[in-house]
Amino acid sequence: MEPETEDEKETGTEAEGKTEADTTAESEADTNAEAEAETEAAPMAEAGPEDDDAEAVPTPSPLSSGRIDLLDMVRGIAILAMVVYHFSWDLSFYQLVSWPVETNAGWQWFARLIAGSFLTVVGVSLVVAHQNGYRWKGFLIRLGIIVAAAAAISGATYFAFPNAWIYFGILHCIAAASLLAVLTVRLPIAVPAVLAVVFFALPQFVRADIFNEPFLVWVGLGTLPPPRANDYVPIFPWVGCTFAGVALARLALRFRAREAWAAWRARTKVTRAVAWSGRQSLWIYLAHQPILLGLLWGVAFALGTGGATPAATDAQRASFMRACVDQCTPRVGDAGSCEAICGCSADNVEQAGLWERMITQNLTSDDQAQVDAIVRSCGMEARREAPQP
Repeated sequence: MEPETEDEKETGTEAEGKTEADTTAESEADTNAEAEAETEAAPMAEAGPEDDDAEAVPTPSPLSSGRIDLLDMVRGIAILAMVVYHFSWDLSFYQLVSWPVETNAGWQWFARLIAGSFLTVVGVSLVVAHQNGYRWKGFLIRLGIIVAAAAAISGATYFAFPNAWIYFGILHCIAAASLLAVLTVRLPIAVPAVLAVVFFALPQFVRADIFNEPFLVWVGLGTLPPPRANDYVPIFPWVGCTFAGVALARLALRFRAREAWAAWRARTKVTRAVAWSGRQSLWIYLAHQPILLGLLWGVAFALGTGGATPAATDAQRASFMRACVDQCTPRVGDAGSCEAICGCSADNVEQAGLWERMITQNLTSDDQAQVDAIVRSCGMEARREAPQP
């Protein structure tokens, strides 16, 4: 699964999201932000007890500093939660623990909450960045970074996990959600609110076979389970979170809550560290899995597993294929389809780290549920790829 680049921003700069290549322009951007913030701060200020002090010590607008710590905190909590989830997944992948991360309902809801948090913050950040007018240059720069990162994730996982590569994960969804939701940040608040409801509800009522096709599976409205992937975050219903974020941020600004949540600052060491993680969420997302997998490979190797799940021998695989095809053919009626289903099942069971326990008949109930899910998914995939009469 996975996060967003730094998309919430100052209302005073034309475009905040700097890349590593933009560092030379940071000073000029900060100067522009401060100059424009002085103009924008006046209508936002409200009289209060602190006005007397403002004469002696000018108080900057909450948004003039260039970041909103509260959004960084939320994103930082989400990226740290994602690291926890992936660390647990990696431990399970290397068979260093027995808990079933992929099939346990609690772990699945944890992963969904993380994805939903990132996508909701995308919507809030879009409103903050464009509330005083669209800043297309910065938006397109950030979008390009996310698209490039998503492509890198797809390419890397295609080689590392060919049977479960990430063809449309959290970064892909963030890119699509940004393109769709940015068009609503200056429309009536009812527009993103209604779209959020539509995106959440439509998958419950509308499904079509056309969305089973590989080039449309990212939509999320197919009638069959999607091809196996280590991270799958389709447009429906997930972009609904981003529209909801836009609507919530617009509502907050309407009631002038901006000053409160924009003025909050991360002042303790812990909150500053979490906020920093939020500002670096994209890079943490890209780097943490290779680091964790490499470290845990070393642990698994030291414990004698060689850093990987025991592979199926040729004899074991041949025996499994014979038994599987023999059981499948009377039900399916086509030995060729059964060979495809059984081959797919063997590949995915081995990748899931369940092969040794399966052939020795030591599967737990959770393991068995995962094997059953793999077989069903392979059956659906074979049906999807079968020639239509």
